[in-house]
Amino acid sequence: MGIQKDVAKFNVGGRIFETTATTLAKAGRDSFFGALFDDNWDLQQQQNNQQEIFIDRNPECFAVLLDLLRTDYLDIPDNVPRKLLYKEAMFYGLMDHVRSANCNIKFNVGGRIFETTAKTLAKAGRDSVLGALIFDDNDNWDLITDRDPDCFAVLLNLLRTGDLYIPDNVPERLLYREAIFYGLVDHVRSAMWDPLDGNRLKLSKSQSVTRYGAATRTAIRAGQAGGCCVADGRMVRVFDGMLEEQPPINLDYQDVNDMGWINAENVLVSACEGPREGEGGIGLFSSSTGDLKHKFNVVHDNQVKGYTGGGLSFSPDYKIFASCKGKIYNEYGIGVWDQITGKQIDFFYETSLRPRRSLGDAGKLQWLNGSNCLLVSTFFLEDTCYMSLLDFRQKKTVWSWSDITENNERRVRDVIAIEECNSVCAVNKSEDLGFLDLRTGAGRMRWRRMEKWTSTSKACYPKLALHNGQLFLSMHDSISVYCGPHWVLTSRLRTSNGGLVCDFSIGGDRLFVLHGRENTFDVWETPPLLRRAGHGLIDDCSGLSI
Repeated sequence: MGIQKDVAKFNVGGRIFETTATTLAKAGRDSFFGALFDDNWDLQQQQNNQQEIFIDRNPECFAVLLDLLRTDYLDIPDNVPRKLLYKEAMFYGLMDHVRSANCNIKFNVGGRIFETTAKTLAKAGRDSVLGALIFDDNDNWDLITDRDPDCFAVLLNLLRTGDLYIPDNVPERLLYREAIFYGLVDHVRSAMWDPLDGNRLKLSKSQSVTRYGAATRTAIRAGQAGGCCVADGRMVRVFDGMLEEQPPINLDYQDVNDMGWINAENVLVSACEGPREGEGGIGLFSSSTGDLKHKFNVVHDNQVKGYTGGGLSFSPDYKIFASCKGKIYNEYGIGVWDQITGKQIDFFYETSLRPRRSLGDAGKLQWLNGSNCLLVSTFFLEDTCYMSLLDFRQKKTVWSWSDITENNERRVRDVIAIEECNSVCAVNKSEDLGFLDLRTGAGRMRWRRMEKWTSTSKACYPKLALHNGQLFLSMHDSISVYCGPHWVLTSRLRTSNGGLVCDFSIGGDRLFVLHGRENTFDVWETPPLLRRAGHGLIDDCSGLSI
């Protein structure tokens, strides 16, 4: 029968409203008004035939929402609080209409008046301060008044156009801080550079790192917000998304073994057990102050025990995994903690079936989300590598491998699991790539000969990483990129004059490359594709050699 042109009457808080079935049907079947229609979209008989439908809600808000259904325009009078209007819209099931409406919103930021639309604010996302104004019922209006107006203008134009233009009078660091406040850092980053692509990377900066002595353990870890942290013996240097150095994390007497970013505000550090009770293990530190915020305990036989923390990994369901080495052999294994509560929730112990210390001494952990398993890799000084795939649900090892049967030149230096291919990629002392099928038992590694490098300096161990289907391999002073089903070499990044690559890390759409000789790390980014009329997309990427 279709939608009829019946007239519906409402008594909302004592005020009478009349509208048509056609207008009400715009609210959708799942809304308050959708329940007034039958299955054929005919307006059902009103109460007592001629009487209006009574709704004990705010009439001023009802009038605004009814006009929104009529005109697709949201006009909010001064006497209607926006927070109250949003609550009423949620009651009637009209929040989607409010978010998509052509609604002008005014701000007073630092004494300067801005006007924009709800559609523009919706681009900020639900988790942002601006997005919360239309997605949530929180009253955030007072939060954004006393901020920098010039930065707000830049960020608002970014939401409007998708382009980032920074005037000379706006310091980039101030803009970055304001973007953090508004929850727009991801928008700023995506406007400045594209998602990381190993075949289009461009060297954007070389950053010096202050060193305070010879470091026995040197590593770099990228953060999700574009920053990084650098391990230097017993210190961790922290750099924010603008690559400005923050107060360091000082562990006094414990060497750093591994690091990882929980989020932009928190860095997890694992360290050797110290000479005093309670030193070492794993701690959560503030990335902005370097202060210890939480220490993760290991409990054996209902007693808190000291331990050395090793390799770290994280899972999407907020679990922390770490290799743990206690004072005695039966305190070796993989510990598991809850990121939210900081409490230990599991421990996978060494067994006599496994090579001694292969879990407690593990230097690299990788969580495999597709199989819900943890790949544990241990590289001993005697050049032997052990790999184990642990299933914590069944509390057993489902796969293991060792290079003990390989000749000395093929001893493994680093590994990375490639879940999409059900395989593990390894690099050996001879800098060959090898591939091992995870679906088989103790199979043999299939090695592939690579181009050899000549260097007069002492070589650093090669390292592997995987990002968006691209395989990255560090060799001497370069990073090689492999792509495709057969992992063909597609790019080679020669870095700055900092010397050999001792570590690299990918995160926040940046590639960080740490050098050993000149105490520097390089930052590589993917420039945005430029669009010119009549010429399509142009890749503005220089400084790359293949």
